Amino acid sequence: MANVYSTLIYSARIATATTTLFGPPPTGNVWVIRDIEAFNNSANAAQTSNNAGGLRIYDNTTLATFFATPPFNSNFGYVYHEELRVVVPAARQLAVLTRDPIWSVHISGYLLSTP
Repeated sequence: MANVYSTLIYSARIATATTTLFGPPPTGNVWVIRDIEAFNNSANAAQTSNNAGGLRIYDNTTLATFFATPPFNSNFGYVYHEELRVVVPAARQLAVLTRDPIWSVHISGYLLSTP
């Protein structure tokens, strides 16, 4: 049996409201996302309106969301944490959408080789 170790899949400080793409997993591998931590350190976060605030992480191919903060509860200084088991197949990019600055995002999990 092969050893499986956690790996940092994505880590960034996102300074503006934007969509950031990352991935795909290296050729011959898949990602299994296990943990997402997002920290909102923007004083503007609590001032969002019209469902504008927050952060969303989704599959850029299928547009399926697997992590999102509540838009009106994206509170300054709050850490959001989610434990998941999301498989990201080869050739798939993920997207991080922020509607307000400033977010720090860390995604970790496993890098597994495909048979």
